[in-house]
Amino acid sequence: MEHLKKENDSEYHFISLTNVAKDIIRKARELNPNDKFIFERNGERLTARAVTYWLSKYCRDAGITYKSPHCTRRTTASCLSTEGMPLDKIRDILVQVDERTTLSYICNLNTEQEKLDIMNKALNSSNKKNKKN
Repeated sequence: MEHLKKENDSEYHFISLTNVAKDIIRKARELNPNDKFIFERNGERLTARAVTYWLSKYCRDAGITYKSPHCTRRTTASCLSTEGMPLDKIRDILVQVDERTTLSYICNLNTEQEKLDIMNKALNSSNKKNKKN
């Protein structure tokens, strides 16, 4: 969209979409097939404030805990990190310049037992390698 254009075309940001995300977008498009934007009201794209309002309302109506868009960015970064996605790729998805900012978004989602299992696996395999040398 033109309103997203920066100084040059290299500043556009593209991310891959999961199948679930594609399905949500398809369903949203079906609700408003003639709209210019996927999420709009009265022919105008929704502002960030409007998205936050509607998300909060729909969560409340559905009886689920509301999480802000910012909180969902943190959750996304943490889930991607937990699954092993490299930090530079997470930074790209979040459209952040500094990896330190991306690191500040990431928390460890593993349970205490999962953390212990990872430590045991890593340290036990390291000990086995050292004994062979």
